[in-house]
Amino acid sequence: MESSWSVPTTPLRDTLLIVVLATATYRLLPLVVLNPERPVPPEDAENFQKCFSPGVINVDPVTKVVSVDEKNLRNETMSREVFRHKEFEGCVELKRVRDFFICET
Repeated sequence: MESSWSVPTTPLRDTLLIVVLATATYRLLPLVVLNPERPVPPEDAENFQKCFSPGVINVDPVTKVVSVDEKNLRNETMSREVFRHKEFEGCVELKRVRDFFICET
């Protein structure tokens, strides 16, 4: 005796059969790239530093030169606050390192 049992096709069943895998971008390493052709103006260095998470941007107290602290990059939340300020336009680029995942143990 042969069974003719079959599962009806429904939109929900079709959705459950598809498994979508995507990269969790919040787990990728942030990357802050300063533009050497358009450095941050020294008078705006402190305001520039406040646009990022604490410890990500260093400002030299004497020369007011801005640099990125590579060790604290993973603390950056990528808030894009820096793009709200016209004086910082073209000074920085925010990216994510695609082949590096933050795995906390």
